Amino acid sequence: MAFYLKTFYTVLVLTLTGGLDPTSVSAASPNPSSVSVRPSPQLSLPVLNQSFSLDCNGSFPGLPVLWYKDGQVVAPDARINLLEHNTSLHFNSLLPSDGGFYQCEVTMANMAESKVISLGYLLNFDHWSVSISGPDTVFPGREYTFTCQVNCTVDLDCSIRWPLRGGILTSAYFSVRKNILKWIPSVPGTVQIFTCVVENTAAGRSAEASKTVKVTGPTVSGSETVRLSGVLGLVLCVGQLFLLDP
Repeated sequence: MAFYLKTFYTVLVLTLTGGLDPTSVSAASPNPSSVSVRPSPQLSLPVLNQSFSLDCNGSFPGLPVLWYKDGQVVAPDARINLLEHNTSLHFNSLLPSDGGFYQCEVTMANMAESKVISLGYLLNFDHWSVSISGPDTVFPGREYTFTCQVNCTVDLDCSIRWPLRGGILTSAYFSVRKNILKWIPSVPGTVQIFTCVVENTAAGRSAEASKTVKVTGPTVSGSETVRLSGVLGLVLCVGQLFLLDP
């Protein structure tokens, strides 16, 4: 466990999982969540012997920025450069020794005596693997289970969400519990895209996988269509909003 004491008694606690402890205390100081470290480009992943950059998001142009790795100030050298007024940390070629928890310290605008240490980024070379298991073709009226398979520990060093990005969900039943999604499709001839997003916001890590599922079977007509449409409308009204990607 490491901690830092800054102006206005801002205390940030680093947990073993690379995130910020939710019990961290910040008294009478700017919110550190407004400053974060992110890879640049945003979805890039660190690869040994390849170049890589981290940006300090939320810093102010012209104001001092310091970089920390595992609580120690990062010193630039022939392989590690500070760019864009120190707001970007660039590695010409990543080495195993570059792995660690990176944070930036910024001076807030109009508050010359106030410094904030950012949310951090855990740089490591063990990339998350994400996939969705389940059928590619389904039939109306039957329940199917889809599982988001990940190589991280859910609720410990990662969280899972299922944003709906493929349009309105056509279903008679739909439920999500952590990495398990259960679905009873209702309309044949439609296609549904499921996406599983795995992330650790505090550590600046995320990965995702998508699966396209086709609903096949005989065309539903007459009163059955009306019944299914009513069920679909009810499901959408009571359950859709919390699943939409913000």
